Amino acid sequence: MIAQLSAPRLQRIHLEIANAIERISTAGMDAHVNDLAHHLWHAGPAAQPERTIECLVLAAKQACGQSAYEAGLSHFGRALQVIKKVAESADRDRKEFEIYLEYLAALSLTNRFTRAEVAVAHSRAQELCERLRGNLENVAVLQGSAGFHLRRGEYKKLYDRAARILEFLTMRPMLHGRYRLTI
Repeated sequence: MIAQLSAPRLQRIHLEIANAIERISTAGMDAHVNDLAHHLWHAGPAAQPERTIECLVLAAKQACGQSAYEAGLSHFGRALQVIKKVAESADRDRKEFEIYLEYLAALSLTNRFTRAEVAVAHSRAQELCERLRGNLENVAVLQGSAGFHLRRGEYKKLYDRAARILEFLTMRPMLHGRYRLTI
């Protein structure tokens, strides 16, 4: 029966289920965030992207809080896919950057911390941070990237990141007293 449904019809069914969960839930969104994230993800374009992203991020944080890092990474990855469908703006960039920070933190707690996906995530986070003109966040992203290259034995890239951190801090002396560099 389900195999006979068209993709748009199936997406609308998932959206209706998500709406019903929210309507009948008296315990709040936290109790059903995983179910909501699942149905909103499968609702695809039928659901509002902002709502889907919010549920996926909450489900990811909840999973990571329960040491279910792989599930958390999956939810963060899906949120990053959905956010690409949101019109470009400073708010969207800020939200994407925040998701990348959470995603990278979860990746650092798994055995994936030296995989290529981490380099891609650091690169995108750095791009977003520069676009948003982050201050301390820029250093934190560069620091994470330097640690990644250190673990992989990529000393030329490590040196480049360390030089960028020093350059960034020397251009902004007011940050010296507020930030401690560690790798």
